[in-house]
Amino acid sequence: MASATTLSSVSESETQQQKAHNLLFKTKAKAPAAQTVEEEWFSYIAEPTDPSNDALVYWQASKAKFPTIYSMAIDILPIQGSAVPCERVFSSGKMTATDQRNRMGGDLMKELQMLKFQFKQGHSLSFTQGLSMDEEIFDLESLGKQEIYLYVATSK
Repeated sequence: MASATTLSSVSESETQQQKAHNLLFKTKAKAPAAQTVEEEWFSYIAEPTDPSNDALVYWQASKAKFPTIYSMAIDILPIQGSAVPCERVFSSGKMTATDQRNRMGGDLMKELQMLKFQFKQGHSLSFTQGLSMDEEIFDLESLGKQEIYLYVATSK
C-alpha cells in the first residue's frame, strides 16, 4: 500500500512539474522573431526618404528598427568623401615640425596649427581686441613699467 502511495505522489509531482514547465515556457507570449538582414533591408528600402533629415539623427532614431544596417551606417558615415583636407593638414604640419623644431610637444603643435589656420582664414592675432583705447594704453604702460623693473632687478 505504501508503494501505491509513493507512486501516486511521484506522478502528482511530475504533473506539477509539467504544469509549471507549460506555464513558464509554452504559454508565455513569444517575442517577435528577429528580422533577417534581407527583411531588414527591404523594410529600410520601402521607407520614404526625406533629404532634409540629418543622417546621424535619422540613424539614432532608427537604431532599434534596423539594428544591422545601423551598425554598418555608424561605421561608414564618418569616412570623409575626400582625402584632400587630411593631406593639407599633414603638409601644413610638416612645414611646422621641421628638423630644427623636432622637440615641439603635441600641445604646442596643435596651437601653432590652429593659429596658422586662423591666419589663412584672414583673422589676425590681437591681444587688445575688445579693449578701449584708454585700457589699451594703460596695459601697454603697465607692461613697460614691469619690463623696467625686471631690467633694473636683473642688472644689479
